[in-house]
Amino acid sequence: MQSDPLSNHIVVMSKSQFYWFDTCLGNVRNNLIGNNTINREVLSIIDSALFILCFDDIAIDDLSELSKNMLCGLSILDNGIQVGTCTNRWYDKLQIIVTKNAKAGINFEHTGVDGHTVLRFVSDIYTDSILSFANSINNNAPSLWKSTTKNDVPDYELEEELITIPRKLEWDLTPDLSLVLRFGETRLSDLINQNEFRHLEFKNYGSSQIKKMKFSPDAFVQMAFQATYYALYGKVECTYEPAMTKQYYHGRTEAIRTVSKNQIYLFENF
Repeated sequence: MQSDPLSNHIVVMSKSQFYWFDTCLGNVRNNLIGNNTINREVLSIIDSALFILCFDDIAIDDLSELSKNMLCGLSILDNGIQVGTCTNRWYDKLQIIVTKNAKAGINFEHTGVDGHTVLRFVSDIYTDSILSFANSINNNAPSLWKSTTKNDVPDYELEEELITIPRKLEWDLTPDLSLVLRFGETRLSDLINQNEFRHLEFKNYGSSQIKKMKFSPDAFVQMAFQATYYALYGKVECTYEPAMTKQYYHGRTEAIRTVSKNQIYLFENF
C-alpha cells in the first residue's frame, strides 16, 4: 500500500481495460479552494481541527428521523432553497452532532478510525459529564483526568495564548465555487431521498434472555437479520461482521464471514 497526497484521480477497471480520471472533489479542493488564499486558510483550519461540532437548529423527537439526521442529515426545501441539516455536515472530520432539543450523535468516516475507538471516545465524554456534575456538588468527586500543575505543562503550551471566543470562518464564494456547491447540494439531496429510515427499539427481551436459551446474543441477532432478509428477498447475501484486532501490532479490524451452508438450509426450511 502507498499513498500520494498530491493524487486527485481514481482508476476504474472494466472488461479487462483500465481507465482513469480526476475526481470532482479533488478538482474543487485544489483549483477552486486551494488556489484561493482565503479559502486555503479556512480549509487548513478545518482540516487541522480535532473534530467538528455540528449544532443543528432543529428539534427532533421521532427516532427514525433522528437516526436519519445523524447518518446523513435531513433534506428540507423551503421555496426551492435547501434549509435541511444535510448542509450542516463536514464528512472529512469526526462530527459530534447536537440537535436543538439536546439529542446527540456522532458521524465519522471509517478510513481513519474504527467504531470501537469512537465508542471509547463517547464513553469518556459521557463519564466525564457525570463526574463533572458530581464534582459541582462535591469537590472530592473523582475525575478522569490527572490534575496538572504549571510544571507539568510544556513551555510551548504556556507561551500559546488560547482564544476561546468563537470566530467566524469566511469563505470567498467565487461564482465557480458557488456553482459547484449548488450541484453538490442537489446531488446530496437526491441521494438522501433515495433512502428510507426506520428505527426499531426492541424491548421484549435482550442478551440475558438469549443467554438463558444457551445462544450467543451476537449469533442470535445475526441469524435474525439474515432470516428476515431471506424472507423478504428470497436469497442470502454475503455478510460479514468486524472482529477487533487492536491488541496486535498495527491491528484494526478483520472480517468474520457469518453466512454458512447450514444457515441457508435453516432459512429455506424455517
